[in-house]
Amino acid sequence: MNYYHVTLRTDGHWQAHREGKDFPLLVSENRDEMLEDILELGKAMGNTCVLVHAPGGGYEEQHTFLDRPFGGPRSREALGGRRSARPHK
Repeated sequence: MNYYHVTLRTDGHWQAHREGKDFPLLVSENRDEMLEDILELGKAMGNTCVLVHAPGGGYEEQHTFLDRPFGGPRSREALGGRRSARPHK
């Protein structure tokens, strides 16, 4: 299973990063947009768990997606969705 963590950064932006990786996959100024984007990605990928951390520590939410529905797209680019959260440079 792939684990992604959504956390608040020291600069006030929200980030999503894969467990075990030092760099964020997505960065956004808006928590709701970040959640929408990472949950859409998790659902499309399947076999994914998204853990949302509370700003003060601990977990706020957990979302688990076991299977990709109907062999759907594997990448965000294939989804053709919004690009509100920008990839980290």
